[in-house]
Amino acid sequence: MLESAVRDACTVGDGAFKISCDPEISENIIIEWYPAERVKFTRRRGRIREVSFYTDYFKNGKNISLLSATATDI
Repeated sequence: MLESAVRDACTVGDGAFKISCDPEISENIIIEWYPAERVKFTRRRGRIREVSFYTDYFKNGKNISLLSATATDI
């Protein structure tokens, strides 16, 4: 995953790691890399306030894009 993240960041110039917890899948945290074309950063005065992750699914013959957003108060 780290190799893919570095390659994407060097080619596209951006991306983000999504860290989540899903006890139904694993007792450990889940770390996923999202390249820049699947991430949107919302900034306020130059600081990141929210990261939106887009995940594409194919279901019942249709492409579906799921959005999950994480806001911060930092």
